[in-house]
Amino acid sequence: MTFKPEDITIAIPVFERYDFFEDAVNSAIYQTVACNIIIVDNCSTHTLFEDFVERQNLPNLKYYKNSTNLGAIGNWNKCIDLSATNWVTILHSDDTLSKVYIEMMLEVINDNVSEVAILCKDEAGKKPTLILDGAEKIRYRGHLTPIHFLFGNLAGFPGNIFNKDRIQNIRFRNLQGASDYAFWYELSLKRPLLQIDNILAFYRQSNDQDSASMDIEEIVIKPAYILRKEEIGFRNKYLKLLSMYELYKLNQHYVDTYGRKKNDINNFSVDDINVYFNFFNKKISKIIIQPSLRVLIFLTKKMFNF
Repeated sequence: MTFKPEDITIAIPVFERYDFFEDAVNSAIYQTVACNIIIVDNCSTHTLFEDFVERQNLPNLKYYKNSTNLGAIGNWNKCIDLSATNWVTILHSDDTLSKVYIEMMLEVINDNVSEVAILCKDEAGKKPTLILDGAEKIRYRGHLTPIHFLFGNLAGFPGNIFNKDRIQNIRFRNLQGASDYAFWYELSLKRPLLQIDNILAFYRQSNDQDSASMDIEEIVIKPAYILRKEEIGFRNKYLKLLSMYELYKLNQHYVDTYGRKKNDINNFSVDDINVYFNFFNKKISKIIIQPSLRVLIFLTKKMFNF
């Protein structure tokens, strides 16, 4: 089967905030090849999104408004359910896609027709600094397997595309900051996720995101830890130590990226993660053990073909 642009949907979930929305939807409209676009409004109190869609008067751009607020995660799932095509990508209303996104993804899809999902790279920041509009040769990066998710969410969000038929009943679960992490992990259980090395999307970082919250340990680190411990499972103490260190570094990343004051780590509610975090903060750990762990993580990732 050869897929065409009309076999792909860009779904944009929205609620209240109009900032950056026009940038997001215009990046979907002005693709080099036209695909289906749906705006899924999670019961906003205004009509700005609907008015914008009506002004465009495009046959491939549709608007849908939920009768009640389904929550952010519920609205992501609504995007999947409303998409009438084989392939779906969800674009957040403050992110954007390269204008060659559909054209390049279509080439990847038709060269890899049995894949369940295809992941591209994205640029992150307050505004795009790279030129995301130029066509280039597709560069493959291999596949993400379930064990990769022991060491972080390597899938990101904007620009990832999946086959609606092949994911069957898999949907996003309300795991706060780990909802997308869990989704990509579950898809990897169906089939390893194909990655390409091309930057085809822009992920906007702003103070309005959960990622900038003072409760980052609660909304991101904790659910990621629970998922790893209870569902992915730690294969042994060695992998557990490395995986916990990756979470520790993830927490540090959010501290550094958003310039927020770090919470008192003793307030974190998962007891055994406290032990690891406190351990990593000890002076001897910083001098000797942390560099050693980084080497072990590097070697482990090489062993599992990361």
